[in-house]
Amino acid sequence: MNVLISTLLLLSFWLIWQNMLPAFSFIDNIVLWQHLVIINGQEAIEAVTLTNLFFAGLYIFLVSIAVINFPGVMEVLIFRNLEVEAGSRYAINQLAKYILITLGFISVANELGGRWEQVQWLVAALTVGLGFGLQEIFANMVSGIILLFERPIRVGDTVTVDNISGRVMRIQMRATTIMDWDHKELKFPNNYLW
Repeated sequence: MNVLISTLLLLSFWLIWQNMLPAFSFIDNIVLWQHLVIINGQEAIEAVTLTNLFFAGLYIFLVSIAVINFPGVMEVLIFRNLEVEAGSRYAINQLAKYILITLGFISVANELGGRWEQVQWLVAALTVGLGFGLQEIFANMVSGIILLFERPIRVGDTVTVDNISGRVMRIQMRATTIMDWDHKELKFPNNYLW
């Protein structure tokens, strides 16, 4: 409800102040940095302005609001009408959050002048670094995705790990939280459970 009110408030401010917005066009002339782009085989210099930085901040704000409110929206619009068990709800919400964060990151990078051609070598080097230096963390992430998809254990299940029994509270990207019968939360790496 608060998001709806905030959206309507911003829309009303936009409608009221849209005639004044050309006065703020000077921020489009403030160049923060420039970068080289190739358009139709021709090199061109593209400027990143204060307007681009403002829109990148707006994207971060909108993605943050979407990630925070997504589970509630899904509950009200979809899960209430369908019989979806808690583990499936959690898996859908987590994967959707990861997708929203990825799309937000791509949007912000695009607004600030980042292009795939510029970062593909960085991504390749990062992948090699993950393969060697961060192998355990990467294994936990992959195991977390497998746990969310195949669901051998679900949120709410009672499990025993290393003679510790408890209920699965959360399955996150790198670790699963289990609450034992003394109400202590214990985190186990996902590849340990898988």
